[in-house]
Amino acid sequence: MVLFNFLKYAQYPLRISAVWPQNNPSCILSFRMMLTSLIIGSFVVGQLYNSALLLSSFVKFSQSLYLLISYLNVCIKIIILHSKKGQFLKLIDRIENQYFTKYERVYQHFLINVDKMLNRVNWIYWTMVMISYIFFGIFPLVDSSKPLPIDFPHFNDGPFHIPFYIYEMISLFAAAFCNTALDMLFVGLSTVALVQLIILNNKLKDTNKNVKCLKFYCDENRQELTVEYIKECCEHYIEIEVFLENIESIFSVTLFIQLGMSVFAICNGGLMLINVEIFSFQGVSVIFYILSMVVQLGVYCWFGNNVYFESLEIIHSCSLSNWYEESHDVKKMLLILMERTKRPLEIKALNFTTINADTFVAILKWSYSYFALLNNFTN
Repeated sequence: MVLFNFLKYAQYPLRISAVWPQNNPSCILSFRMMLTSLIIGSFVVGQLYNSALLLSSFVKFSQSLYLLISYLNVCIKIIILHSKKGQFLKLIDRIENQYFTKYERVYQHFLINVDKMLNRVNWIYWTMVMISYIFFGIFPLVDSSKPLPIDFPHFNDGPFHIPFYIYEMISLFAAAFCNTALDMLFVGLSTVALVQLIILNNKLKDTNKNVKCLKFYCDENRQELTVEYIKECCEHYIEIEVFLENIESIFSVTLFIQLGMSVFAICNGGLMLINVEIFSFQGVSVIFYILSMVVQLGVYCWFGNNVYFESLEIIHSCSLSNWYEESHDVKKMLLILMERTKRPLEIKALNFTTINADTFVAILKWSYSYFALLNNFTN
């Protein structure tokens, strides 16, 4: 089905890592899931231990947090997703409902355009993450003062240095791989809702044309078919609204944590950057890490913003449906739909803030304010 293509950028990586929730998983799948969790979880525990050793130095402690925050976030995302496995699988099943699939072929060109946009976003995001990962792996090989990608005092030298370096690279890759895929999962589901809003807007604008294409259409039953068509549009809107509510119920906590951790990650990354040489391998790796965090935040907010503004267009689409030529029943239903859509659809993080462009700007401002505060404190 076409709509499932929007999830492919998340589904394939999450199935490879066995993070994609499934009913009655096999023993092999459960083992793979346990292995992925163990790799990422042990890395996070090790970094928590490393940060605890640096509590006496505020600067070093802050620097140790800039990666720990991101990978702790991955663990939280995986735990929340699997704790809501039942809701998630029901949400995936809702993509196949009749209201979402009925006009796929009629408005396929919109789906193709959105898929191209999503593909570009996916490649940009994955490229930023992989470049950041590669630089983290390279700079210990070219800079003798940095023995490991992430400092760990017990393995900076000695016989276990090389095995621990390999372990860190595997853990970093697994965490970055799962984190990026989980982000694209939210983006893919948001895109399904966005596409449905685009289709609904065009259905309303093309009311006359689509009604004439209905089976058994004739001039005598035109008004009756139009009433049924507008009724279907209203039910389509309700399905989109419920779909977005389900997305919010699954990802609301994740989104709230993501926004908060983005502030600390970007800030601590900036604090790390002013304490290293910018044009060194370490400096470049930190720059790409900060850019990756900004892109990650931007991806969430951009797609949430698109959903918000596309839902605002429904009132305008209703006014373009030649309502003045229709019966009283059609006018009444359109009026009810317009009144209902005055409150735009949006995705919220714990009912605290809406995921949109304003939130993106606010997070960057908070990150800079927190960075300036910490920088003054350390100086």
